[in-house]
Amino acid sequence: MKFSICSTWDKKKTLEEIIELVISLNLDGIEIWDGHIDEYIERNSCSVKDLKKHLDEKGLICSAIAPYFNLLKEDQIKNDIEIAEKCIYYARELDCKIIRTFVGNKPSREVTDKEWTCAIEALKKMTEMTEDSSIDFALETHYNQPTDTVDSILKIIEKTGSTHLKVLFDGFNYFVDGLDMIKAHEKLKKYIVHYHLKNYFWADRVSKPLNKGDVDFAPLVILMKEKTYKGFASFEYFCKDPEVIIKESIDWIKLL
Repeated sequence: MKFSICSTWDKKKTLEEIIELVISLNLDGIEIWDGHIDEYIERNSCSVKDLKKHLDEKGLICSAIAPYFNLLKEDQIKNDIEIAEKCIYYARELDCKIIRTFVGNKPSREVTDKEWTCAIEALKKMTEMTEDSSIDFALETHYNQPTDTVDSILKIIEKTGSTHLKVLFDGFNYFVDGLDMIKAHEKLKKYIVHYHLKNYFWADRVSKPLNKGDVDFAPLVILMKEKTYKGFASFEYFCKDPEVIIKESIDWIKLL
């Protein structure tokens, strides 16, 4: 597998600063928040092609683009579709295959029928825009969102009916709701195109290396190795200095 870091880790840093961190950790790429791309282009008065050239010169790949959507709100859909169009353009120019996708900001059990309909219609429009490409929208498994259970994710995929709607598997997010990560992975595995990796002592929100937090990640990493997963796993740590945690996590993965 290949490793990247989520640039959403620190939105106050410039993309260049995050690139230097990625190089220091000898990672393969960056999962880039669309806001970082926007800011880079504006500040440097350049194009997305120029950013691609810069990444190429550093030997880095854009593993995914990470925008924010709230597809439950009818009055926000027009804006979200515009964001999706922008991110598809970024993905094409950066030779990136994945757009990280949030559906909304409430648990699946609280989503109304009207909100489900709104979200599904929006996802249909978004995935229709990638039908002539290899770009996928990937639903992130996430607590307190409509994608917080396997059943809700499978429902969204079925009702959207697009081969360009996949899954970004974040195993730790299942722990927050007391769900079984490995059982979820088994049911979703045919749709998974990307992973997030992180571990915590969640009660105190303390970031920990992958092998030292609340969740036992050994079974998941072994599964990824057994199926010789060739895609990216992005480290997603929201702490001041993630370098040591990420390095220790990678060393453990390689030894496992």
